Amino acid sequence: MLAVEQKQKVGQVWQAQDYRAGRIESQLRIARNLLLQTHFSDERIAFITELSVKQVSALRFE
Repeated sequence: MLAVEQKQKVGQVWQAQDYRAGRIESQLRIARNLLLQTHFSDERIAFITELSVKQVSALRFE
């Protein structure tokens, strides 16, 4: 019984990590598109995507 519960918890941890990774990838993709298609400031893009201004600034120079 304990082994089953541990496997379920591990599965839940992996699901949460996958969700976060997917969310970050989506935020980065949106930020890249905004950088290419608009003249928004880094601050505005950070607000829209919920990334940090530092992350958006780094994307600007990729």
